[in-house]
Amino acid sequence: MRVYTDDELAVGSRLDIDVLLPDAEPVRCWAQVVWRVDLDHGSVAKYDVGLKFLDMQEGDVQRLASFLVPAR
Repeated sequence: MRVYTDDELAVGSRLDIDVLLPDAEPVRCWAQVVWRVDLDHGSVAKYDVGLKFLDMQEGDVQRLASFLVPAR
């Protein structure tokens, strides 16, 4: 999953996150930072970050997958 953030997250960091879904309960999961790109001043955020989901229940995987858009 790709996200924009102002937090300086180190590659390899593990995060406990809640993914907010429209019209549904949030999905709580662990994610690991797999890449980070510094963005230019004036961008929507300071960093563009790639996350890999870890330790998720199968039902949460299904719910999350129904809202995610594949990378182009």
